[in-house]
Amino acid sequence: MCSDLVIVNSNAMNEEIIDRGYNIKNIKTIQNGVDSYTFRPSERWPDDDSYILFVGRLVEQKGVEYLLRAFLFVKERFPAIKLKIVGEGACEPLLKRLSKNLDLAIPDQVDFLGWKRGADLVKLYQSARVVVVPSIYEPFGMTALEAMSCKRPVVVSDTGGLRDIVVHKETGYLAAPKSYLDLAQWIMALLADEDRRNLLAKMAHDRAESEIYSWNSIANRVIDQYRILLNEKEKMSFSVTDEIKKIISQIKKLAEEMEPTLKNPENKIIKEVFDWAGEE
Repeated sequence: MCSDLVIVNSNAMNEEIIDRGYNIKNIKTIQNGVDSYTFRPSERWPDDDSYILFVGRLVEQKGVEYLLRAFLFVKERFPAIKLKIVGEGACEPLLKRLSKNLDLAIPDQVDFLGWKRGADLVKLYQSARVVVVPSIYEPFGMTALEAMSCKRPVVVSDTGGLRDIVVHKETGYLAAPKSYLDLAQWIMALLADEDRRNLLAKMAHDRAESEIYSWNSIANRVIDQYRILLNEKEKMSFSVTDEIKKIISQIKKLAEEMEPTLKNPENKIIKEVFDWAGEE
């Protein structure tokens, strides 16, 4: 690989790249951030509107099937609770059919809302009793972080980047992927104990508000990595190989096809970008 540095957004992605055997000499983990000005707690916190919330694409990877199966058990103990599913995707018809086939009462309690954005999405987070992220595979887990920023308790799959975000029994609960019984267990644990639910929500909010997920802090960490690389370059002497020259030539050609003004001799962008390689 020609990269001096690869930045990934979770420790899970870092480990996955290493496990795949890619020849990358320098990998750093810098998490995604959350906009805490947009995703913020309700003014009437900790009130809620008695529903469980899922937000995400309706694809196999997101594990919504297991949430529906878990909800079959949840509703037996908490018959008044609702399930709201926000999102669209290829699995939507299958999931709607599954919700009907599981039990005749479920269609009255499961609401497929389609995509929601902006203030509508924030309000759904703010009023949820519990937010569930039942993913089978999840490189990061933005939905969990947004819910935590809105001061909501979360139950997420013990997989991928979700492990970085949620500390089990401290800022939420981790459930075994694909296990609807384990998922149901942790959802019901939160539904049954309001004090525990509110405590986990507060701790989740504190974690989402920490420097780890602050965009200002993230930007500074990225800038620091660039500074380190620049300092290393100043100390290094290296030759530009024929392979690198070939790659640079291909990048130039593609850039000029996409933006013809780059061919203008007075446009110095290309030269500035590849100045390190001694390119004219």
